[in-house]
Amino acid sequence: MMLRIPGLTDGGREIHQLTEHLDLMPTLIEAAGLSAIPRCPADGGLAVATCTQGISLMPLLEPNAPPSRAVRNASLSLWPHPGVGAPQCVNGAPAVDAEGTPCAAEHGTLQFPGSMGFAMVLVTGQRYIEWVNMSYPSWTPEWNQLRAREYYLNSSNDRNLGAAGVATPAQEQEMDKLSAQLHAAASWLGG
Repeated sequence: MMLRIPGLTDGGREIHQLTEHLDLMPTLIEAAGLSAIPRCPADGGLAVATCTQGISLMPLLEPNAPPSRAVRNASLSLWPHPGVGAPQCVNGAPAVDAEGTPCAAEHGTLQFPGSMGFAMVLVTGQRYIEWVNMSYPSWTPEWNQLRAREYYLNSSNDRNLGAAGVATPAQEQEMDKLSAQLHAAASWLGG
């Protein structure tokens, strides 16, 4: 994220560090001199009235902050797969059903209906994504029901090394480490 805040930085310097949208609230609260909102507990804050998963970005904005200063070592995002409800393909089925809806097995955007994508971007530029089934309505990831995983070495790498048979043994080990990191980062969801 490039952050430019006149009056808070040295004339609008660019800061290239990982942030998340949820970091904006604690940053603005600290910048305004208000009392900080407490961090959410491990359960995601289900039992408290107000808490935040965000981290104030003010340490990045200090006048003499080194450009390498970071507040996060990874950024997490998740989203439901857009293929929920897509008709399932059957051997020899046409690419679309009678209403013109593409069937799930023949279109990459619809291949994991009902799953959730958990993505993590690291300061190194690596991207790691797991598609897992979810337990609804609790929105709990079923980590043992991994549908697929994607692994990209850097932000400009468009080659998914998580595809079956593509990764080297060393990359497979790295994906296993990233999987553990992702699960820990998303632990407040349960599962």
